[in-house]
Amino acid sequence: MLAPRRRRRVLQVTSPGRFSHHTHLGGSMRIRIIAAVILAAALPLTACSSGEAKAAATPQSELACSSSKITHMEWLKRCQAEESKAKAGDGKPAKETSKQPLGVGNSATFTFTDSYTEKKTTFRVTVNEVKYVGQSAEDDTTSPAEGQYVRLGITLKNTGQNQAHLLTYGLIEWEDADTAAQDATTLNIPEGPQLDTKYKPGQAVTGKLILDVPERGGVLNYIDGSGFTVKLPK
Repeated sequence: MLAPRRRRRVLQVTSPGRFSHHTHLGGSMRIRIIAAVILAAALPLTACSSGEAKAAATPQSELACSSSKITHMEWLKRCQAEESKAKAGDGKPAKETSKQPLGVGNSATFTFTDSYTEKKTTFRVTVNEVKYVGQSAEDDTTSPAEGQYVRLGITLKNTGQNQAHLLTYGLIEWEDADTAAQDATTLNIPEGPQLDTKYKPGQAVTGKLILDVPERGGVLNYIDGSGFTVKLPK
């Protein structure tokens, strides 16, 4: 007579903290697999949270002076003095900078970062002409000015090591002791070479800009990079 088969007793999860006597070892393995799947699904959420934190905008006060995202005003406030001290302390003559407004015949250097490549270079600007003009076809000023048209003639030369695409439109402001900065650029295009273009190292352009200022006097500020300032006659 055959002996009765012995029944194997195993545990089975029926609810948290409780077990039954009907499961074999495979149930424990399934629990481990489910836990691993849950953990794997949570990882992308953690990565997304980290990425969103990195994508948050960095305050201007925390940007490096060499950052292409720093504004002209922030650079003047924090970086101009530091740069001047560094140049004065290295034992070498400091490069000429536009701390004072430039007049006709004056030159200065300014730093510039290409907004596309984010590479930094240096430009030298020379003021050739500052003249108030009226309505004329030569200057493309056939429509009346909102204030006073001024023709600014300058030479820009890339004296740095990298190519840069320099623009002036929307980046030249007028101000005086009583009036805050106002955009002075126009779409008027005078005859001759265009200053808004790509400059390879060593290349230069001598051109003219037609600007519209509220009144005579004051200064013009080029606000990209470390910028430069031009004084206007009364």
